[in-house]
Order: sequence, then C-alpha cells, then structure tokens
Amino acid sequence: MMHSGDSIAGNSKKGETYRGQITKTFNSTTESHRRRTIKQLKDHWCLDNKKVTHFNGCYIKIERMRQSGADDNMVMQATKAKYLKDMKHEFKLEHWWEACYRKNLAQSRWAEERAVIKKGFEDICEAALVRVFVG
Repeated sequence: MMHSGDSIAGNSKKGETYRGQITKTFNSTTESHRRRTIKQLKDHWCLDNKKVTHFNGCYIKIERMRQSGADDNMVMQATKAKYLKDMKHEFKLEHWWEACYRKNLAQSRWAEERAVIKKGFEDICEAALVRVFVG
C-alpha cells in the first residue's frame, strides 16, 4: 500500500519503475532464498488479481441485493458461496481482498453504494500484494 498511497510520487510511474520499486521493497524485507524478480512478482500479481477482482465483483452483487436485517457476516458468507459456485474453488485471498476493500472504502466513502472503481481497486490491490508478502 505504501507505493500506491504515496501522495507525492503516487503510482503514476511507468510500469518497470513502479514494479521495480515494489520488487526492491519485497526483496529488502524477505529472506534471501525467497527473493523474486519483477517478472515473478508481476506473474503472481496477475494470477491472484483475477481471483480478488472476481471475488470483489461477487461481493458487490451480493451487497447490492442485501436483504433487510442481513449483517456483514451473512453478506460475506453469501459472497463466498457465489465465488465457490462461479470458480469451483474456495476463495483463499480474503486477507488481500480485505486490505484492498477497506483501503478503497476509506478513499471512496462518498461513492454511491460503496461502488469500487476498477482502476483504483486494482492499483490498491497491487500494492497490497507487496504488503501481504512483506508482512
């Protein structure tokens, strides 16, 4: 989150510069046998981002249909069930989604029905990936 949330430099850098900084941060905070290249981190990001983005889409659909009296746990259980039905496997990146969702919710609290702007969500998730690996 520190790379996309930087109000001075932000994430308006070219891909290699931005990903290079993420890779440098990742490698500086992990054991030497776990160091990764830019390509390895980008490939991992691309695979997991699809899963997180699909889960977020499921959440938005379920949230929009929230019945009176339904609490957040009921919405989350319905979201997990929808994801499982759609993808044929359980969603195991809830910690990543939570980091992205909570950060985006704080940034877009005025957005109608908590709508998540796709570009902003993806940028925040990319930075969250580093945070998940770094700790």
